[in-house]
Amino acid sequence: MPLVVIRLVDVIFRALELVLLAHIILSWVHMLAPSATSNTFVIQISKIVESIIGPLLRPLRQIVPTVNLGGMGLDLSVIVLFVVIQVARQLIVGLLINL
Repeated sequence: MPLVVIRLVDVIFRALELVLLAHIILSWVHMLAPSATSNTFVIQISKIVESIIGPLLRPLRQIVPTVNLGGMGLDLSVIVLFVVIQVARQLIVGLLINL
């Protein structure tokens, strides 16, 4: 397999990890600084991130429970998705390298 294809697949997975990280940070912003959520830039970024990560998280949220921590919910589906992305990246890039 050409090295360019392998690197492209790796970059796509890394970008997905960064978008997931942005999702986590934006969820904290919404929770800790609600006034920032009226900022049009934050709204636009949130919509873009949600359009990418939302379809991946929705099925996981139906399976993985939210843990209640002192009146605050911890969404474990985000952690599960991060692990799934990591494992998928390693498997797919590893398979492409060995082709």
